[in-house]
Amino acid sequence: MWTRWYDFDRSFSALDEFQRRMDRMFGEFQRESPRFPTFPRANLYDTDTAYVIQAEMPGMTEKDVDLTIHQDEVCIEGERTLAPPTGYSVHRQERAPYKFSRTFTLSEPVDVDAATASLKDGILVVVAPKTAQAKARTIEIKSN
Repeated sequence: MWTRWYDFDRSFSALDEFQRRMDRMFGEFQRESPRFPTFPRANLYDTDTAYVIQAEMPGMTEKDVDLTIHQDEVCIEGERTLAPPTGYSVHRQERAPYKFSRTFTLSEPVDVDAATASLKDGILVVVAPKTAQAKARTIEIKSN
């Protein structure tokens, strides 16, 4: 039982400090850390007629990546495998094998049949044309 206001105040100060530490700890997990980066890093562009996604995938080939497009979602999945060349032994390995999955939700549906993708120089470029309903239209304004 608290008999003094000072003891009461000190208890709540300890709780405040505990909450600040918990917020700081969980905040570090929510932010991207160098140990667990978002992969692949990507840019998403919106043009009048299509969405364009450019994703960095150094050292990967078309066989390593799976691309799925469904209405308004683009999902990029794959696995980066690293093996030393034959006859070599590993002295240091800073790049580890890595499975990844990244989904982009678009604001409008796209034409799945007309979508294209290419991987060149470690950059995956996905072009997903918008559907006819999603394209912007200019509507004429009439006066009475």
